Amino acid sequence: SGPEIDDDDDSEVQSPTPMLNNKPLGSQQVKGINCIRHILESVDGEGMSISEVLPMVSFFEKRSKKQVTAFRGPIEIGASLKINCYAFVKVKGINCIRHILESVDGEGMSISEVLPMVSFFEKRSKKQVTAFRGPIEIGASLKINCYAFVKTSEEKPFSWKKLSAVAESELNCHTMEVDMRRSYHRIDEDQTQVEKDNIAHAYRYGKMLVPMSAEDQKAMKLNSEKGCLVLGFTSRNNIDRWMFSQNGCHIFVAQPDDEYAAVAFSALCRALDEKNMVAIVRYVSRSNNDPKIGFLTPNIKSSYESLLFIALPFKEDIRHYQFASFKNVKEPSEEAIAAMDSFIDSMTLIKNDTELFNPKDLVNPYMQRQFQCIQHRALNPDDTTIPEVEEYIASSLRVIPEMLANAQEQASIIKKNFPLQELKQKEKNVNMFQQGGINDTEYNDNNMGDNKSRDFLSSLTKSCLKEVGTADPVNDFLTLIENADNDKFVEVCEQMRKSILKLVLNSFLSQYFIKAIQATKTLREQSIAKRVSKVYNALLYDLKEETCGKLKDEFWQLLIKENLSLISGNEAKDSTITEDQVHS
Repeated sequence: SGPEIDDDDDSEVQSPTPMLNNKPLGSQQVKGINCIRHILESVDGEGMSISEVLPMVSFFEKRSKKQVTAFRGPIEIGASLKINCYAFVKVKGINCIRHILESVDGEGMSISEVLPMVSFFEKRSKKQVTAFRGPIEIGASLKINCYAFVKTSEEKPFSWKKLSAVAESELNCHTMEVDMRRSYHRIDEDQTQVEKDNIAHAYRYGKMLVPMSAEDQKAMKLNSEKGCLVLGFTSRNNIDRWMFSQNGCHIFVAQPDDEYAAVAFSALCRALDEKNMVAIVRYVSRSNNDPKIGFLTPNIKSSYESLLFIALPFKEDIRHYQFASFKNVKEPSEEAIAAMDSFIDSMTLIKNDTELFNPKDLVNPYMQRQFQCIQHRALNPDDTTIPEVEEYIASSLRVIPEMLANAQEQASIIKKNFPLQELKQKEKNVNMFQQGGINDTEYNDNNMGDNKSRDFLSSLTKSCLKEVGTADPVNDFLTLIENADNDKFVEVCEQMRKSILKLVLNSFLSQYFIKAIQATKTLREQSIAKRVSKVYNALLYDLKEETCGKLKDEFWQLLIKENLSLISGNEAKDSTITEDQVHS
């Protein structure tokens, strides 16, 4: 406190000297007063007097006082362990900070809690809970106790709750939750309601519905025991990347406080790593869960050793897609390959020994955007608009401008090596009989009444045919081999062979299989008649290589069913195929 000042006195008045316990304050304490006064004024701290501020400021000054212990003695742990220690009083400083927080209606937080708040919405912390506890069984006698934790798993967005805008007059007005009720009705005029007890699930089997009661569904479930059973070992190279399936991965570590398990687990990890092998296992994390087939691969770090479990697909999980063959695609030049290599190197994500777009540092933009909108609506309930997307969200999956600038030169080189050409659409064949407004029907009725006209048109079509196509290969082939000599016949057979291969390899599922079978059958019959079997037999060898045991295996089975085998020497004199080779 200081001397009293008369407001009516116009004479010059000196600033009062702050006092604490009838002692003048130092320069550091005066700075503390001004700092705290500024904080309180900024947060509307009216009513705070200097006498309230002074006790807080007295603790901001650095005092060269001797530290005084509040306690000296041992911390006793058990009957034999004692740790000598000192305890100092920090209550005054804690009370000072608490007083400031209460005055400004604030909240105390650590630096580690504040930093994520100013950068992005932090993900929810996950408690380290085991997904599996049990042994890894290898054979009948070897069991290694271990724990399994979830290493990666898809983070689901927060679920929305359905609330009623008119719930204030209802019984659940405090929660505003929507009470959902479901009823079942027959599909008839009266919409007869059916009780839930009289309803059963049914599965469609063809056109028939097969009802299954609750007891039937319970009996259908596969009862499985918890465990991790090693089925065998295989090379890591046998596991393709596309085989990784299901959500996330589990990490296995040796059971804590089990020395024998740790030694055996370490030996297994190092053996798999040295031999580049993986263990194929049957994994059931909880009793009566669906069993999974997967592999354990070693993950050896400087501080720990572990095994990573990744699930493998079952036969029903694999999708078989058919794509066009690259057999006839022109291979790129060495310059083009070098240009693409340089382009990839220019966009590498390693920069200054730091990996960009690392999953450990990359936040989910969808969830960040959701949190941003919820926060905005919570802090601004009267604002009906949605805020613009934050820059850190928009840039999280955007190409880095510096990297894009570095790749411009390589991109121009690629443009030169892979020029783009505009493909002009082929003109459709114009029907000469529809020109001038004359359609086929009128022409047939008026001008094609006699057989001579039809023969003329047929001969005109044949004269325009140059090679066997894929639209109607059988008629094209028969037309071209009419009155053909032996050399011409071989040439047409070669065209037929290429058309059949194109139909089979470019077929979507079995779309062109029937057409290809009819063309193959025609080629075989004419080859036997002309006694020229070389092209046909070459076709069958090509078809076997492309289809047997592969995606197009269905076509090979059709060939066997139609008995379209090789032409033997008994059927054509030029053939060197024996009967044993035909039936093999």
